[in-house]
Amino acid sequence: MTGVDRLNTKQRYPPRAASAFLLFSGALALLFVLVPGIDLAFSELFYEVGAGFTQNGAVWERVLYESIDWIVGAAVVGSVGVLVVGLFRPGPIGRRGRVAALLLIVIALGPGLVVNGILKEHWGRARPRDVTEFGGDRRFTPAFVISDQCERNCSFTAGHPSAGFALAALGYAYVSRRRRWQVFAAATGFGLLVGLARVAAGGHFLSDVLFSSIIVIGLTILLGNRWIGPPDEP
Repeated sequence: MTGVDRLNTKQRYPPRAASAFLLFSGALALLFVLVPGIDLAFSELFYEVGAGFTQNGAVWERVLYESIDWIVGAAVVGSVGVLVVGLFRPGPIGRRGRVAALLLIVIALGPGLVVNGILKEHWGRARPRDVTEFGGDRRFTPAFVISDQCERNCSFTAGHPSAGFALAALGYAYVSRRRRWQVFAAATGFGLLVGLARVAAGGHFLSDVLFSSIIVIGLTILLGNRWIGPPDEP
């Protein structure tokens, strides 16, 4: 690929990626607005009358739920270490340092501020295990309806999965589009698995997980493309 080709790719890539991402996000949001019962139907797959959410506490559920703290914690510690080492090296911060900083910023703004600090604390959506459809005493509300059915640390959006999605920032360590999207796919898959565990345990609805992914991955792409840049190679 020539220098002109790379320049043209950089010019085209962000608008195209942003447009596709916005289109997908809008379509998904519209789906849950028009058919909010998707959340109840999906959670019902893991619910038994009289027994509740039977996968709550299962080995696979606990492993996924607890793994997020260890894996993301290790990524944070590693990123801080990279930045500290970089302070003692002459010259500008390299790609590795920028990726480390990107990961820390994404985690702080996405899972930290938007998901846990704002939405979960103020949206008021009751968790599946607390709504009347699944044996609780709270009213089910759709994903985009602000409610009074939960006071704090509520259902919308999902906290633990959002931390898994933030690992997509590590994809910016690569200049190859294929490698970068492989990391994105791995981080998304991990976040979705953690989300599945939370849904199976009655802790979150499907839409809580999906819109955590949109928030965090969207933030990652926005910051990553502006600060580090789109991929230089196919």
